[in-house]
Amino acid sequence: MNLSYVFLILANSIWGMMAPLGKHAMSHGIGSFEMVSLRVLGGALSFWIASLFIAKEKIAAKDFLYLFGAALFAIVFNQCLYTNGLSLTSPINASLITTLLPIVTLLLSLVILREKISWKRAAGVIIGLIGAVILIASRQQQGHQDASLLGDLCCVMAQFSFALYLILFKKIISRYHVITCMKWMMTFAALVI
Repeated sequence: MNLSYVFLILANSIWGMMAPLGKHAMSHGIGSFEMVSLRVLGGALSFWIASLFIAKEKIAAKDFLYLFGAALFAIVFNQCLYTNGLSLTSPINASLITTLLPIVTLLLSLVILREKISWKRAAGVIIGLIGAVILIASRQQQGHQDASLLGDLCCVMAQFSFALYLILFKKIISRYHVITCMKWMMTFAALVI
């Protein structure tokens, strides 16, 4: 098996555990702001250490501004909105809403970049939206008290923030090594938070 697939599965598994583990931590006294701060500071430190093991890259001065903007959308806005939303809603709703990211990204790329959308993509967007709405609505009709509209909206806005990052900063994040980008993005996010 290709090692990159193993790491992809591992990364997605860790990412998927964020909602239940985050909700558990918040129910035991850790606030959403503290959780984001720990993640960002830990990420910044980890990427600075990882950057010691790759070739040094010189970043153009103008690109630091783009990396700062990328940090705002991908980390600061996304994580603050998502974690705050998670504190208000159920981990199931937060996880379901997170699956909207590809749909939101596709729709925003259609609007912002004027990308053409095929009928297959359009059908996928419609099916995905219908599925998410049905699942969330059915949970709320069953009387689950641990979900809130405000929490769900925060989680949706987090997906919009990350989708904007993917669309607006695609060139800058493909220009440099991923560790270099993440090192600076996490550093800028840590300074903002």
